[in-house]
Amino acid sequence: MTLTVMFGSLRMSGSRSVVAYAPQTGTAIWNIDGPTDQMVASLVYDDGVLFVTGGFPELHMLGIDPRGHGNVTSTNVMWRTHKGVSYVPSPVGRLPTQVDYADYRDVAGVKLPFKWTLTWLDGKDTVELKDVRPNVAVDAGRFARPAAAAR
Repeated sequence: MTLTVMFGSLRMSGSRSVVAYAPQTGTAIWNIDGPTDQMVASLVYDDGVLFVTGGFPELHMLGIDPRGHGNVTSTNVMWRTHKGVSYVPSPVGRLPTQVDYADYRDVAGVKLPFKWTLTWLDGKDTVELKDVRPNVAVDAGRFARPAAAAR
């Protein structure tokens, strides 16, 4: 479950619903059914749209008009997509990735990183080079079109 406080109400996403509550009384103001069993990411509000992302077992991203009362599933879901959504998404973007470079070495007078670390929301990869050889001669045959397959 994720809790966000904005404009005098508490907005929560969790098991099979997104709900806005009055903080003084705990009374539900509005709710949206679904979109899936678990929504695990923070809600983000911008320019009149409440963004809800993530989910399990199905991945969803929704744009919600955060006004209204009662069940607003059919009236306040402005858009919905399954594309570009991860299980634990981020309010900073659909696929935020950070690349860190390290272990700089001189190669023909130019400093090049021999280690790259790529980090994203739910993973990390490291690339480590052992050797860099600039302007190495490459046999032109390596770029030739392959022979047609026999029929």
